Amino acid sequence: MSLKRKIKNTFSWLAKPFKGLPKPSAETLLIAAVLTFNFIVTLSIRLIPLKYGPYLNEFDPYFQYYQAQWIVDRGWGGFIDWFTQPVNKLFWYPTGRDIPSNAYPGVPFVGAFVYLILKGLGINLPMMYVVGFIPAFSAAITTVLLYFIGKELHSKTAGLIASFFFAVSAATLPRTSYGFFDDDSISQIYIALFILSFLKTIKGNTRIWPFIGGIALGLIVMTWGAFIYVLNLFALTIIIFVVFRRINNDIMKSYLISMTIALIFALIVPRARGYLPSAQMLLVYLAYVAIFAELYLSKILKRITPLRLTVYLASVIGGSIGIAYLLERLGYFHGIVGKFLIVINPFYKSQNPWLESVAEHYATSWAQFFLNFNLMFIMLPFGIYLITKRASNMDIFMIITALTSLHATAATNRLFMLSVQPATIVGAIALASIISSYATIFRPPKEYLERRRARLFKGIPTNYGAILLIVLILITIFTSTAAQTNPLRAASIPQSIISTETGSVTYDWIATFEWIKNNLPQNAVIASWWDYGYWITVNTGRITLADNANFNYTKIYLLARALISDENTSLNILKKFGASYVLVYEGMYNAGGYLIPIGGDLEKSYWMLRIGYNYTDQQVRQWYLNTTTITIGNQQVALTLPVGPKAKDVVLYKMLFLNIPNKRQIYPSILNQINMPAPTYFTLVYQSPNGSVLIFKILYPEKIGNT
Repeated sequence: MSLKRKIKNTFSWLAKPFKGLPKPSAETLLIAAVLTFNFIVTLSIRLIPLKYGPYLNEFDPYFQYYQAQWIVDRGWGGFIDWFTQPVNKLFWYPTGRDIPSNAYPGVPFVGAFVYLILKGLGINLPMMYVVGFIPAFSAAITTVLLYFIGKELHSKTAGLIASFFFAVSAATLPRTSYGFFDDDSISQIYIALFILSFLKTIKGNTRIWPFIGGIALGLIVMTWGAFIYVLNLFALTIIIFVVFRRINNDIMKSYLISMTIALIFALIVPRARGYLPSAQMLLVYLAYVAIFAELYLSKILKRITPLRLTVYLASVIGGSIGIAYLLERLGYFHGIVGKFLIVINPFYKSQNPWLESVAEHYATSWAQFFLNFNLMFIMLPFGIYLITKRASNMDIFMIITALTSLHATAATNRLFMLSVQPATIVGAIALASIISSYATIFRPPKEYLERRRARLFKGIPTNYGAILLIVLILITIFTSTAAQTNPLRAASIPQSIISTETGSVTYDWIATFEWIKNNLPQNAVIASWWDYGYWITVNTGRITLADNANFNYTKIYLLARALISDENTSLNILKKFGASYVLVYEGMYNAGGYLIPIGGDLEKSYWMLRIGYNYTDQQVRQWYLNTTTITIGNQQVALTLPVGPKAKDVVLYKMLFLNIPNKRQIYPSILNQINMPAPTYFTLVYQSPNGSVLIFKILYPEKIGNT
């Protein structure tokens, strides 16, 4: 027996389960190979931060990790216990935080579920690793779903292009890389699944897809506050279909099933339930009314004159507004507020210093759009034009999705995670159409192709345009020198907890957490600016006054005052909160051998002054902070310095500019000229290895002076 036959007989059992199945075509195998490649690329790029250690990235993921660990500590029953947990006094001391009422359970539920499943299979990974991997896998799975969306809307080529560009998108990389265990990264799968399910139901597949869509919507409701946008997008689409007479029974069935499931989820989640009686949900309810009108009133309305119909519609709309206004005055209905108002009215943020101070709420520039979407941003207008020409129901849904999500992203740059999927899909349709057109023009005669095609490749499709283009774009993207557009460079930035503002690695925060755990009592109350609250509490188990949840503006306002006022005012506020220590942070930047403060509490003090005392920009710069430019070598460096007439009274500046040996020896001379007095009632007890993090113990006098 030949060696070839022996090998065939040895492994023949592997083929038995697949006997009788249709043989996949060459095209199917090629598509599977490309999707596998996209999946691996997505995962590989997003796992690069793991080389720096198993640290989570940014701030909110640490709170999500804390909740997931809380559930796991209680086993499978922790999923139920989450809804009835008591007020947690570690956060927002002394009042504490009622987590079920102002947090979403979706992200920690996923983390705890995956951990418990892996543990049941005998895979014992630390929780930090488990939750760190989840965002990368979420993005990788989404690339596969985008292929099917592109295929439904246009073609397999469009699906492959959309899948690839999502894989290397700069818009998703920072928030889907290892460690970014947060709401928008996990929600990418759910958003893609909802879009796919709705497209399927528009095509008439209503047996199971409306239920899948409803579950996807429900998971978004459990996970991300942006569920308000997704539900309203769905409702707006239905209303437009009704108004323009494009509605049918399949679409109505889809909305009634999917939206009802989503609202059931909203009733279960306390924080989401609070939005149900609000103007944010008005379109959702109007869509139900529109479907009712279509089903039961359309025949009656045909017999009514246009004038009477206009009067009836005006009465219904006016009556609805009147009832909503009355319910709002009685406290049963809420208007549009906060971050949701920013999306509708981008100028609202300028009226609120706290909202304006958060970088995620900044408006998006054209340059940011291009850097995040790359080639897809150029293709986007052409894609919208093409699907507008076809104007099928699926096309109209995608147009509404693309335009509304882009508007939201323009208002606040955090929402790139909402617009990246529709922008990529619509851009991919344009690119696929261009490829198809050129392939048709330049395709040689079939007879010529058959003669020249090698026997080895017989049966493989001749149109390699999409794959060739992907390869060329791949080379272009990965050889780009700009960190914003090069996925490898963008993903190679260390996690924020171990990096400086310029991207270099420093372990000052890690050393600080170790010192706190080993030296401060368990009941120590640490005051700091809200940015660091999650890091401190989750990594040390110590009590903090505020954190990134930012649900209590009054507390933020008082905390700002405590940091940027004189010592008497600060002591009065901190004593009211029961604080025993103050932590301050000063980021450093090495410019030509000089350490320059950047990005820390010194720069944030501008917003503390705006928030705490409602000062205008002019007042802050006149009384506290001045910006000056110095030359270091050939480099111009802008410095914000506390040199105003009131700056020497500010307790934060006294802490940051405390005369610490060796700390400011290589500062520019202009910084050494700032003779800031030392604080009287705050004594330094800890300085991190590089001097970035300082901890002061509060020495309360027997009697604090009046403010």
